[in-house]
Amino acid sequence: MWSVTSGPELTTPRPVAPAGATVAVASPLGRFEVREEAGMNGRALTLVKRADGTSVRSTRGTSLHSLFSSDERWLAVWNQDGVQVHDLARGEIAWSWGPSGVQPVDLTRGNDGLERQVAVRDVSFEGRNTLLKVQLPDSTTLIPLDRDLMERFAKWLVSRPLDDRERCRYLDEEDACRRQGAGARETRID
Repeated sequence: MWSVTSGPELTTPRPVAPAGATVAVASPLGRFEVREEAGMNGRALTLVKRADGTSVRSTRGTSLHSLFSSDERWLAVWNQDGVQVHDLARGEIAWSWGPSGVQPVDLTRGNDGLERQVAVRDVSFEGRNTLLKVQLPDSTTLIPLDRDLMERFAKWLVSRPLDDRERCRYLDEEDACRRQGAGARETRID
């Protein structure tokens, strides 16, 4: 099957993967790839180590997009409802963020037909991969990725020392979360 567009300009036909087929997108340095598989209930994006083919993490959702940072430290996965950032060095989800402030971010709602007041349009890595730039319809949000940068930024924003609740929520410090109690992590954006 070929995707062809009409109009006054000539276009080059592009192969289109049939429904259920797997498409792989390699990371900039070639150490990872994201395998995209379309299905009846949206898509699944699976992060795979290319050296041995092992699956690292899978994300399901609708209208999903993904982008590797140029240094392969980060992988952003997003749709209009939010962004998940994967820390490839640590092998875990670093955080999730949604412009509506609803927690947790649900990437499976992307094509539910509901109008959103604020929706993620695009993301990119900036500042030598230390910031994630999230493009919204009427604004841009910059989010620090590096933990040290996040801590310096939080200290700059707040002239007083952060309390345990803030250290747990914004810096994900385990000791601060333990002192806050079992429910403290539930208020985090993830």
